Amino acid sequence: MFNRYQLFALSLLLGSNMVAATTIYKWVDENGVTHYTEQPPEKDGKAQVIKAADIEQKRIGFESPKPQAKADEPQTDEQKNADLIRQQNAEQADAICEQAKQNQEVLENFNRVTRKDAGTNEPVVMTDEEREAALADSKKRVELFCKESGGKAKK
Repeated sequence: MFNRYQLFALSLLLGSNMVAATTIYKWVDENGVTHYTEQPPEKDGKAQVIKAADIEQKRIGFESPKPQAKADEPQTDEQKNADLIRQQNAEQADAICEQAKQNQEVLENFNRVTRKDAGTNEPVVMTDEEREAALADSKKRVELFCKESGGKAKK
């Protein structure tokens, strides 16, 4: 006779075919609202028939929304200054980019970071707020200075 696993596997096989054979009706009501149902519309009967097996399945929650390109945003003063530095001295802009990338990597990977005190030139441990502010500044510098000629950020 069948054991439990064979019966379970058989029920899965039979059940998966039923789902694949489902017919979906897509129709628009008099108010312009689109409906997707397993029953055809009762009134005029005009509906697009969609077979569930023909629909491409995608994993839910794994595709993040794509940001829309912002058209013709006015440049900030920081962007104008960064572009000016890049035009006048590309080597300096590349050096700023590399330094900002290194700072960003250190600030992201280490919780206890030291800096030199401006007055005494002694090493001082940064507070979390200082580290977060420095990280935001480094990210902004990477965004401004680490660009290819086409305007996209370098990787």
